[in-house]
Amino acid sequence: MIRVVDVDYIDGFRLHLVFSDGFAGEVDLADEFSKSPFDAFAHDFKRFALADGTLCWGDDGHIAPEYLREVARGDFTDAELINPTDPASVLSAAFRDSIEEGDITILQAAIRGFSDELGMARIVEEAGIKSRPSAYKTISSSSPKLETIVKMCHAILKIDGHEERHVHRANAGNHV
Repeated sequence: MIRVVDVDYIDGFRLHLVFSDGFAGEVDLADEFSKSPFDAFAHDFKRFALADGTLCWGDDGHIAPEYLREVARGDFTDAELINPTDPASVLSAAFRDSIEEGDITILQAAIRGFSDELGMARIVEEAGIKSRPSAYKTISSSSPKLETIVKMCHAILKIDGHEERHVHRANAGNHV
């Protein structure tokens, strides 16, 4: 099953995508976002999320990775691939890309994808954030509170069980 493992906004309705098979390429989705149901999301095109290898805009705007792979123009790459089902891998790559490109929306998109997948209420509760609107503001704002971003990332890893696996691996070598 093909998945999108990385996405970068280029301009207009163009995205650079990396797929789970190692193919990297560019797609221009201007035609798709000029008609229903995607025209409803055209004004917020940059507010996509990557959820379980699928590009999403809101609850109703999903584009199958197979279709994107079919229309992408590019080539195979030997770049290190990200496991789209591993939150630590995705969040680490999104954080790195956000820093390299000076663009917080990359990390916000990754968090948005996991909030869709895991449930925002669950993330808010685990992170100890005061309200869901506050969390949504954090992943939508052009100047989010770093403390809330960190809490949300930590909560996603904790919910996924990454923290327990990490502690278990660290303790595995300590048995006598």
